Amino acid sequence: MHRPKELKIVCVCSSILEPFIRVLGIDEVYHIDRIEDVKTVMERLLMRNDVGIILVEWSLYKYIEELDTELLLRKQLYPIIIPIPNPDDISRVDVREYYREFVKKYVGFELYV
Repeated sequence: MHRPKELKIVCVCSSILEPFIRVLGIDEVYHIDRIEDVKTVMERLLMRNDVGIILVEWSLYKYIEELDTELLLRKQLYPIIIPIPNPDDISRVDVREYYREFVKKYVGFELYV
């Protein structure tokens, strides 16, 4: 039986979230000091064939929209880009409801946690 290739989980985040992400055992963590670096790091990650999931801190996620449209269209099923909250966002948003809607949008049906 053919075993599928294992893909990495990587995270693009600020210094606030970085220690927590490292403790979780995420394969690679990209610490963003300057907003201009988000685009460069994301372009490199989207070009790789060994990345399955890219976790992106909410405060940085809006800068992904500035990525080259051709690059985003060339992206196939992987990597999946998942925005994650930082401590400031958790106090303002119902995180459970956010992820319920996220799953519903991408999977097509609602999951209850």
